Amino acid sequence: MGVPPTRALHQEAIALPAELVGLGIEGRLKQQLINDVEDYPGSLPLLQYTLTELWKQSRQQQETFLRLETYQQLGGIEGTLEKRANQVFDSLSAEEKNVARRLFLELTQVGDTLDTRRRVRLGELVNSHHSLKLLDAVSQTLASSDNRLITRSHQENSQDVVLDVVHEALIRHWGKLLEWKQTYKEAMVIERKLEAAAQEWQQKGKKRDDAGVLLQGGRLVEAQEYLNEHGKLGMLDGLAEEYIQVSNQKHKQITRNRRLVAGAFIGVLVLGIVVSTKQARKATRSEIKALSQLSETLFLSNQPFDALKESLKAVGKLKNANWVQDNTRIKAIARLRQSLYGVKESNSLDKHREPVTSLAFSRDGQTIASASGDKTVKLWNIEGKYLQTLKGHSKSVNSVAFSYDGQTIASASGDKTVKLWNREGKELQTLTGHSQPVYSVAFSRDGQTIASASFDKTVKLWNREGKELHTLTGHRAPVYSVAFSDDGQTIASASDDNTVKLWNREGKALHTLTGHRAPVYSVAFSDDGQTIASASLDNTLKLWNYEGKELHTLEGHSQAVTSVAFSDDGQTIASASLDKTVKLWNREGQQLQTLTGHSAPVISLALSYDGQTIASTSGDNTVKLWNLETKPLRTLTGHRATVYSVAWSYDGKTIASASGDNTVKLWNHQGKLLHTLTGHSEPVNSVAFSPDRKTIASASRDNTVKLWNLQGKLLHTLKGHSDDVTSVAWSYDGQTIATASGDNTVKLWNYEGKLLHTLTGHNESVNSVAFSPDRKTIASASRDNTLKLWNYEGQHMHTLEGHSQPVISVAFSPDGKTIASASWDDTVKLWNHKGQELYTITGHSASVYSVVFSRDGQTIASASGDNTVKLWNLQNQHLYTLTGHSGFVNSVAFSPDGQTIATASSDNTVILWNFDLDDLVAQSCDWLHDYLVTHEEETELRKICGIARRARQ
Repeated sequence: MGVPPTRALHQEAIALPAELVGLGIEGRLKQQLINDVEDYPGSLPLLQYTLTELWKQSRQQQETFLRLETYQQLGGIEGTLEKRANQVFDSLSAEEKNVARRLFLELTQVGDTLDTRRRVRLGELVNSHHSLKLLDAVSQTLASSDNRLITRSHQENSQDVVLDVVHEALIRHWGKLLEWKQTYKEAMVIERKLEAAAQEWQQKGKKRDDAGVLLQGGRLVEAQEYLNEHGKLGMLDGLAEEYIQVSNQKHKQITRNRRLVAGAFIGVLVLGIVVSTKQARKATRSEIKALSQLSETLFLSNQPFDALKESLKAVGKLKNANWVQDNTRIKAIARLRQSLYGVKESNSLDKHREPVTSLAFSRDGQTIASASGDKTVKLWNIEGKYLQTLKGHSKSVNSVAFSYDGQTIASASGDKTVKLWNREGKELQTLTGHSQPVYSVAFSRDGQTIASASFDKTVKLWNREGKELHTLTGHRAPVYSVAFSDDGQTIASASDDNTVKLWNREGKALHTLTGHRAPVYSVAFSDDGQTIASASLDNTLKLWNYEGKELHTLEGHSQAVTSVAFSDDGQTIASASLDKTVKLWNREGQQLQTLTGHSAPVISLALSYDGQTIASTSGDNTVKLWNLETKPLRTLTGHRATVYSVAWSYDGKTIASASGDNTVKLWNHQGKLLHTLTGHSEPVNSVAFSPDRKTIASASRDNTVKLWNLQGKLLHTLKGHSDDVTSVAWSYDGQTIATASGDNTVKLWNYEGKLLHTLTGHNESVNSVAFSPDRKTIASASRDNTLKLWNYEGQHMHTLEGHSQPVISVAFSPDGKTIASASWDDTVKLWNHKGQELYTITGHSASVYSVVFSRDGQTIASASGDNTVKLWNLQNQHLYTLTGHSGFVNSVAFSPDGQTIATASSDNTVILWNFDLDDLVAQSCDWLHDYLVTHEEETELRKICGIARRARQ
């Protein structure tokens, strides 16, 4: 098939199929088909495909001839193939579409000038996102006789299936695939490079400590950036995923050793640098940058706890380097803030030497028991301090449970036994009777009965003395989990036979819960006994009532769900998964949050009885403790409509917000509401404080500006505009007020409200006005796409042109030398004071509504309709993005000390963003306290947080 068939063979390939189904074929069509397929090597399958589509279309139209017109309507050879490919793809589910996209990209060999087909073995595509079962199912759909987009063939002397596209025309002409290739082209190069490196690693024995073979430095950063940007597509094969994970673990080991803080390049840089103050400062700055960047990489890799540790190290150095005042400082503080507000993990218990398979809280919440493949059970206090190890099992311990009174611990093992221990770790009983490994153990609430589930397909009930009471038979496959209802009268068991069974205490089967499409790994009762939750290999959880009726299916995990538990009040459900996450859900099945941080599949979880802590176990050999206490953004709520403007008083003690609810609200810097200013009859568009901190000006859609004192008393109403007043500003000496309006003018007023000048020149609405600090210039921004500069007498000086859409906001830098403008064209522009454009700042994905300089003039903040605020330096470099609003961000303002940013949004709120370095460090140390107390090796962090000093006191 590699050699093009002759023209005669083409003719025969066209005519014979038509004759077989009793159809004639137009001579013009025959000629066109021959001409078209001659352009394609290996074209017989493509020709067969096109003829089939022609036949289907002709039959629908009840034609007796295959016609050229029908062929042209189908789009010819290429159009027919594209149409069919689109139909097949569109018929797939969302998950199947992701797999199909991956398959077609995997089957494409990107060339310098021409892309070609690439054969791939199905088994090599298995990874953490796509199981063999899923890959096999989707590839069979694509290769079916109805679809025929790819082919499946068995490799010689192998059970593995080899995939190939049906024709290279699909690679070169299918619009969707062309779009995917364009989007993913650079990533494909990195992906293939990573997979090749992983193959080399495998050939060298997959050594976990060979730094020469593992990724490090720039190669590891490139791999992590690839995962951040493209990881969700699931393109990497499983070997490459493992290779990156092992490389990352090796890198983390290195970073724990302060001698190589953020990588070897810093070690080389810092080594021996004591030659001069300049060199020492350069080294410190490099360390801060590297640690800060490492924190960002870890955060984007779903490792917020590790990110917090690295960012705290960075700002620890920053606090001792006050001379670092540039972008390095802002980024380091921003990343600490990001990690602190994003972290949920509070501690990591890491003394097990093998995967941790199970854990349990004592009822008083003071003790945690963990079971492991290392054949032990370990006890810890709630702060994470290691207490003792229970030894006695000869194989992996698969499950652990506390009695309700907390005095007895039960453990189930691969050695076919259950052992009972007291709280001091003394072995009390060994329960023997199962003929296969025991996977699960549970106590009844009264503590008198123990249930165990086994690979031998049974559940056994025992008394506290170890006497077997009943054997529950009925499952057709291994039983993985067992649980008692809170009243102890019902037992639930989960099995490899895809079912959950309910039994009474005497061992009588009550109900069988069917609905899962794969083995069920875990089962749990709500505290009221009315709801049962089950977790399955089919990636779902199901909620059932006591009679066995299915209530909800919870979907969200991308791999098997291994464990499920209810909070003590029954309102929250927690699930653990092979996708390395823990998810929280409400009783209606809505996903509440996802906890990330484990570097391997999560095997088991438990909730403390006070509902404040979740503990999870993983194949990464750790137990992680998660604090569910939220660290909410400081959000000012009270407005009943969009908040259009926010401003700080010059002493930083008071915040004013202006809203579409016709009011201005005054708040203290902690976010407490002080006063509500009412008097405007329409929405308030803008608000500003006088420099002497005594007066507030508000501009409204009712065509007026009002002046108020800090107690909310109305002092003056400025009337004169004939349309909306969109913006108000005070001169730096507080003697002049400028207002911008929809009547195309700017007006200048004195402090008592007397009109001084009217500035005319804009030919559309003026949206914003600002004074320069030197009291020489006024800038105005307009819907006519321009800015204008005026002197204080109202004379026009310059017109600044460059924006392609209305200009919404304008601001001067503190030194008056730079002007920033924000526009509906999604950009911010910087200009010098003569009106010459310096930079265009791009990055927002929607209109920019507000722009402001920090008080030191080094940072610009822009607020946008994309719901974000972005921070930039004066060199057009993006520093950080603030996310948290659920609507357009209309206004942004820096506090005078630069440590807080206030933003106003169409979600009716003002958010205060904390950039106070000392406060962020204190909060971070408080969060990490238990971890640092139990991890003495973290000497640098303990020093930053004063843990060592407190320990000595």
